[in-house]
Amino acid sequence: MIKAVILIIIAELWNAAGHVLFTKGTNTLPDMPRVTVEGTMRFFRAVIRQRFIWVGMITLTIGLLIWIMALAHADLSYVYPIGSFQYVVILVAARIFLNEKIDWMKLIGTLLVVIGIIVIAVS
Repeated sequence: MIKAVILIIIAELWNAAGHVLFTKGTNTLPDMPRVTVEGTMRFFRAVIRQRFIWVGMITLTIGLLIWIMALAHADLSYVYPIGSFQYVVILVAARIFLNEKIDWMKLIGTLLVVIGIIVIAVS
């Protein structure tokens, strides 16, 4: 079971990195234009040209492959709740790499997630 936990943590670190890269990439995109074919195509072209989005997709793919390995070692009902560890990683990564603010509600919510992870892990 410890092997599954280690794989889950590694997968969630990769996934969190992918989401941070996606956000970093989308922060540089122009505002989404009114919904027209031309405006939508221009927006999607900007998305395709954004390297952080591509690296984020690759990073998320690596995380998915490691996630599949974790599922091969433990039940989904065990793996999925522990995967909520990603919420903690995202909160910290968003603060460090994206300078996002962390308020008390986010801290309390994350603490509840951690408590849930602990309950699942010891069951």
